[in-house]
Amino acid sequence: MASGTVIMSQMTDGLREEEIFSLEAIDQLGETMRSRRLELETLLDTNEALRRTAFTGLAKMQALFKAREEELEVIEHQKESSTRPSLEDKLGVLEEELCHERKTSQQVQVECALLRKQVQATKEELEQFKSAWCTGLTPRQMLMQRVISRYQPGISYGEDSSRFSKDLGLPVLALNLMTYGMDAKMTSEMSVSFSRSLDDCTPGNSLMEDIWVQTCHSCHKAKFFSIKTFASPALREFPDNASPTSCCSKPLCSECLIKSLTSAFGEEWCNVAQSELRYKCPQPSCDASIKVENRRHLGILLNGIKYGMKISIMKRYDNITSLRNAVQKLVPQPGPTAFSAAAALHEQLVNRGKMSPFMFQEKAVPGRLVQVFRNDNHDLVQLCDVDHRGDTTLSVPLFTDRIKRSNKAKECSVCTESISDLQFNSLDEWMEDWKGFHGRGMWTILKFPEKLGNRCTHDIDVCTSCFQTYLQAQLQQRGRECCDNLTCPSFECGRTLEFDEIRLYAGHENFEKYDKFCTLDFLSKSPNFRWCLREQCSNGEIYENGATSPCVTCTECNFRMCFTHQAAWHEGYTCAQLDNLVSYKDASSENTRHWLVKNTKPCPGCNAPLERRGGCYHMTCSSCQHQFCWQCLADWGNIQPRNRAHRRTEHKEGCYFRGTNTLPTNISGPTLQDEINRIER
Repeated sequence: MASGTVIMSQMTDGLREEEIFSLEAIDQLGETMRSRRLELETLLDTNEALRRTAFTGLAKMQALFKAREEELEVIEHQKESSTRPSLEDKLGVLEEELCHERKTSQQVQVECALLRKQVQATKEELEQFKSAWCTGLTPRQMLMQRVISRYQPGISYGEDSSRFSKDLGLPVLALNLMTYGMDAKMTSEMSVSFSRSLDDCTPGNSLMEDIWVQTCHSCHKAKFFSIKTFASPALREFPDNASPTSCCSKPLCSECLIKSLTSAFGEEWCNVAQSELRYKCPQPSCDASIKVENRRHLGILLNGIKYGMKISIMKRYDNITSLRNAVQKLVPQPGPTAFSAAAALHEQLVNRGKMSPFMFQEKAVPGRLVQVFRNDNHDLVQLCDVDHRGDTTLSVPLFTDRIKRSNKAKECSVCTESISDLQFNSLDEWMEDWKGFHGRGMWTILKFPEKLGNRCTHDIDVCTSCFQTYLQAQLQQRGRECCDNLTCPSFECGRTLEFDEIRLYAGHENFEKYDKFCTLDFLSKSPNFRWCLREQCSNGEIYENGATSPCVTCTECNFRMCFTHQAAWHEGYTCAQLDNLVSYKDASSENTRHWLVKNTKPCPGCNAPLERRGGCYHMTCSSCQHQFCWQCLADWGNIQPRNRAHRRTEHKEGCYFRGTNTLPTNISGPTLQDEINRIER
């Protein structure tokens, strides 16, 4: 009991101590809160004082701004009042000056009116003076009067010269004859000057003595000629050979001769198609056609004619000669129908703005002649196949260098050359330009195979030349395999080309080869069809009597084969005898059969036995050019299409290359297992 009392006493003391401790903690917390409250009240008082100070400062600032605005208004009012009188004074001064200028202007106008009256009166007097001269005449008339007066002894060149000119209506003209010509209209001022210069040409003067008058028997006009080579070209109106034709002996002026030659040398289709160049005799009463032998002969005809005109005609002759020579080199030679169609086609393209005018054009430049149209590096002329009367094709000559080209060049993705194609905006526009002349030629003259754009969804970036080379290479390398596998050469396109596209762009020889491959591919499905077994011969034929007459002969290379056994003909044995011989179980024949089974495989294309003699596992049959995987005989065209990566899933089930990333072209060992072991080591 005593021990229990002690324990209770201890517990009571412990509770009292805890109670005392809790009261002390509460007192301390209350003291802390009171101190914090005092601090907060102090902060609130401080904040209130600051707010009042801010409001007071703001009120002072507003009062200051208002006072400043009032001061500015007063200053502006003072400026306006001080400036206004000065502006009004200046305006008054300006008005006075303006009035003075107006008065001065009126005086000037009055003076100008008086001057105009005086000028008009002077002009009237001048016109009366000019009326004394016969204006509007030409140098030819005046010079003719001087030459004729040479044979009139009673006429002098002194004071009576003006009277003589007035009576005949032949006043003197002073102008540069080479610049203005013999038939230029004269003015009174030029008449006075030139009359004085000609007064020095007395009858004894050598210049006037060497000028003669002669009538042209073509235009029937009297014209000048001179036997002196240093005479002015304007006074040499006849060639040195006054009768330049071999059929007539009558004189012809240079102008009539030039007209005849210009007409003959016009670059028209009738001249391009002629076998020789001729010009008509300018004599109206003569129907002769004169042949131009060569360039030297033409130069002799033009001797004595003005240099610029002579060069112009010689250029015409050279140009038409080059065109004729280019046409004469075409094979086959175009006929009259082709020339007629070509003339119509050229005219249509010119009217449509796609071709430069066919007529040779040139413009004169001091000291030289510049040909407006210059040939570029493209072919001058080529034959274009156009549809003629719906069911036939006509090859017409087309001067492609006259067709306008685009200013923007396009780069070929194969040869990387920048090429300017012919000018057109769309295929529909090009079709309209060639309306009535559709055919193969309208596409082959383009520098890019734009016809592919009807089916391809990309820009055509391979030029026609590279495209044709690509088709030729594919036919040579792949043979019959490319019948249905020729694709667009553009990168990542892969669209299979249609038959009409290959016919259009492959060229005649390559298309015949392609057409033959397609025909043989179709015929090979017949049970009577056999491929030629001679190496390098790709021919195949249908042998209707092959079952009864097994010895067949290739019509291409005359190689004899056995229709039944699909092997070279077994000379001296019938098919039955050969079968008996093969079935005989001797060691040699058995070994042969084992060797064939072990070392050869049948071509998937023509079933011919093939042996792999080294090299990779990408095989090409030497007979039919079929390409395949040697391991599984899968078609190589499906395994690795052109411009695409190797597709291993196209290998057949069980093929080693179907389950690995190793390419068949990287394996070249004697056996597949040996090469695999080598790679693993």
